[in-house]
Amino acid sequence: MCQVTVEYCTVELRALAELIGPYGMKHLSEGLMRQISCQVDEIKVSLLHSQTSQHRARCCHQYLCVSE
Repeated sequence: MCQVTVEYCTVELRALAELIGPYGMKHLSEGLMRQISCQVDEIKVSLLHSQTSQHRARCCHQYLCVSE
């Protein structure tokens, strides 16, 4: 990431922190953590479904190859 972008983001976050104060920052960070946690859970479920589908496909492929 470009250094200018990082500096701009830092300035923006500092301005936001000044506006909403420490309790606002705490609320914001808790909300972000909840959202990230939900997204991680969704990714885990998606990976589990993908893994199950891959396992089924692998078993079917092996079964078809053996029976030929």
